[in-house]
Amino acid sequence: MSRLSVRIQNRLRNTVDKYLNETCVIERVDQVQGRLGLVESVVQVATGVACRVIDDSRTTGQGYQATGDHQANIDAYRVILPAGQAVDVEYRVTVGTRVYRVIELLDDRSNELFVEVRVRRVRGNDA
Repeated sequence: MSRLSVRIQNRLRNTVDKYLNETCVIERVDQVQGRLGLVESVVQVATGVACRVIDDSRTTGQGYQATGDHQANIDAYRVILPAGQAVDVEYRVTVGTRVYRVIELLDDRSNELFVEVRVRRVRGNDA
C-alpha cells in the first residue's frame, strides 16, 4: 500500500464505499459450556455496517453438507466491508434475513482499502 499516496487511497476508499449498498449485523459466535454441553453464544459486534455480498459460487463451487438427517445446500459468497471493520473466522454476518458464516479472511487482496471475507450460507438453517 505504500506505493499509493494518501490522496489516491482516500479516493479508492470512497469509490469502494459507493458500492457497499447493503447493511449488515456482525456477530461473534463463541462455544460455551451449557447444562447440556457446548452451545453457541452469539455476541453482537456491530450493527448497521455497510457491506456488499458477492456470489462466489463460480470460483469455489457449491456443495452439500449433512445437517442432522438431511442435506443442506451450501452457497459460497464474499462480503466486502468498510476498511478497519472488525471481523474474524467463525463470525456471523447477517444481511436482512440471510445469515452467513465467515470461513476465511481475504484482507491480503484489499490493500487496506476494504475488508473482504469469504462466507458460506447454509440455506434452511438461518439464524
